[in-house]
Amino acid sequence: SPMNSSELQSLIESDQEAGNLFATGNDRACAVRCSAIAPKVSRAVPALELKRQASLTGVWARIVIARENPETPVEVKGVLITFLDWIKDGNALDFSLPAVQQMAGGLVQAGLLSSDELDGILTLAESYPVITESMVEQLRTNT
Repeated sequence: SPMNSSELQSLIESDQEAGNLFATGNDRACAVRCSAIAPKVSRAVPALELKRQASLTGVWARIVIARENPETPVEVKGVLITFLDWIKDGNALDFSLPAVQQMAGGLVQAGLLSSDELDGILTLAESYPVITESMVEQLRTNT
């Protein structure tokens, strides 16, 4: 997602190299530097991306099998049904929400998702803000 001008200004001011590039009018290099130092932002993970990741790692199959297994405890089945329905309905999962974290934690606790697999899924939720040369140029024009 694009960074707003006040966030960009703060980022440039927080870094000596970015500040120097901005001061000398090197907008392209300033944008590159800002992109490199910008903090990651969290995003909701689209259902299709999440299902693809879960399928590639075998998590999806494990969850479906556990849901069908009559010996799976009822409280675990509840978490599985919620997760599967959420994805099948095409909803994005926002891992910054406590309810989603709780659901993921339930899958880990039930042994259906390892912490490494969860880390792989959480990586999908991270993105870097978009910072372009024209954004830096616009900031210069407006200040």
